[in-house]
Amino acid sequence: LNLIMLDTRYEGRDSSLGTNIPTTNAYLTDTNRRMLGVNQLAWVKSQLSDPTTQWKIMGNQVMIAPLVLAGNILNGDQWDGYPAERKRIYNYILQHNIKDVVFITGDIHSSWASDLPHPDSVYVPGTGAGSVATEFIGASITSPGTNLASPALIYSLAPYVKYVDLTLHGYGLLDVNKHRTQCDIIHVDTITIRNYTTSDDAQWMNLDGNRFLSHAPGKLGPRPG
Repeated sequence: LNLIMLDTRYEGRDSSLGTNIPTTNAYLTDTNRRMLGVNQLAWVKSQLSDPTTQWKIMGNQVMIAPLVLAGNILNGDQWDGYPAERKRIYNYILQHNIKDVVFITGDIHSSWASDLPHPDSVYVPGTGAGSVATEFIGASITSPGTNLASPALIYSLAPYVKYVDLTLHGYGLLDVNKHRTQCDIIHVDTITIRNYTTSDDAQWMNLDGNRFLSHAPGKLGPRPG
């Protein structure tokens, strides 16, 4: 496993465009816009091509799965605000036939499990065809949830999103072996007292060789020993 920690905040990033940006915005469609910068992108490509590791786990600050409603990008602070840079990474993954790429993300204060469709492909929800890689997003610990849209609306407009919860607090439990990377989405019943209970609310996995998520056969248990 190669844990590839990105910096999408400081080193090479052009300014954010804000929120509710039309997809036709001239700055948005500018292919010179950068999220990682030239030097970091070159480093990321070298890490993705590392022949000594199977899984490429991308530690990522902001959501990379697209989130577009009614022709507007909801949050230009995410990778949606830098579509050319996202496409550079996707193209590199596909052109070099790199498998087992999983993004793990925070920032949006909610839980998600998604396929990552290529913008030039037709995504097929039933098979995952058209997906480049996958993404898991862990919920916030104490910060308020997000009020982007209802989960039902997100599922209807974004079929590559396999799971979303916008209000509960918790974390993701990631387990990696040679056969799959599985994430269980764990939520807690309270953040106001020390005595709390957890619920394992969703279990998704990226099987070795796939570029899309599948339902995991069960919840993660303790490792032997």
